[in-house]
Amino acid sequence: MKDRLSLIGAEPVIRVMAIDSSLTACGVLVVDVPASYRPGDIARAGEILVVQSEVLGAKLAKASPKQKEERIDATAKQIASIAKARQPDFVLIEGAAFGANGMLFDLGAVHYAIRIALRNAGFPAEIVQIATGRKAALGVGRNPTRKKVKEWVEIVLRERHGLGMDNEHLNDALVLVLAKLLASSAGALDCALDA
Repeated sequence: MKDRLSLIGAEPVIRVMAIDSSLTACGVLVVDVPASYRPGDIARAGEILVVQSEVLGAKLAKASPKQKEERIDATAKQIASIAKARQPDFVLIEGAAFGANGMLFDLGAVHYAIRIALRNAGFPAEIVQIATGRKAALGVGRNPTRKKVKEWVEIVLRERHGLGMDNEHLNDALVLVLAKLLASSAGALDCALDA
């Protein structure tokens, strides 16, 4: 882990980069989290520092094969560039969804292009499956309400963690960060500080 200290004191922070890869846009979120922060601690939610948040446009639905290749390549390169600039301790990518309405091949191409670009830049990514991430961060893997999924995610993030972003792709990336924090035992993130 890089030697980073929180703005609020001398507590070390962990930098996490999370990517919501999709066919419409990719949400890229880089946050610094105090090492002692535990998800659900609404009183400390303000201590999570957003270092960078970007929504990169893939817009593959109505593109020619050549346009798709160019957009996928450009998006993957932009994400790798952000990783190089921000030097995250952890990189998380949302796992591919299988309900992509005939666009599964394109979604897989986006997903793997990002993973390869990150790996080549020296930042291997951990995959967090959608249902697993939501179950960890939101308490339930599937939307139990009649609300639209993205709206439900935003509401639960705010109610359960006191957190939220102004974009659905960034909220999905935030879910990945919280899932990682919850999946780590109390000492797992602290151990990363010694690496």
